[in-house]
Amino acid sequence: MRKYVYLIIMLLFAANITNAQVWKDLKKAAEDVIEETSSSDLSEEEVGKALKEALTIGIKKGVDRVSKVDGYLAKGYIYEYDDEPDLAEKYYKMAIEDGGSLNCFNKLTELYENQKQPQKAI
Repeated sequence: MRKYVYLIIMLLFAANITNAQVWKDLKKAAEDVIEETSSSDLSEEEVGKALKEALTIGIKKGVDRVSKVDGYLAKGYIYEYDDEPDLAEKYYKMAIEDGGSLNCFNKLTELYENQKQPQKAI
C-alpha cells in the first residue's frame, strides 16, 4: 500500500510542479507519511484522512507559489507594455527568484532582447 500511496502523490503533482523546492518538500512529506503509517497501527481510513490532509496542504502551498510567480510575471508584462523596462526587469527577476522556471527566464531574456540589450541576458 505504501508504494501505491507514494506513486499516487507523485503522479498527481508531477505535471504541475515547476519549482524544485516544492517538489522536494512534497516528496519529503509523502515519505514522512509512509514512514509513520508503516510503523504504527493506523487503519486504512486514518491513513486516507492523513493523505487527504497532506494533499490539501501541498496543493495550497503549490497554488500560493504559482499565484505569486504569475503575479510577478503579469506585473513585469504590464510594465514592459507601459515602456517601463526597469520595473519590468525588477518583476521578472522576482519571478525568477520565486519560480525559477524556464518561462520566467524567457520573459526576462525577451525583455532584454526587446530593449536591444542582449548582453544582459547572458
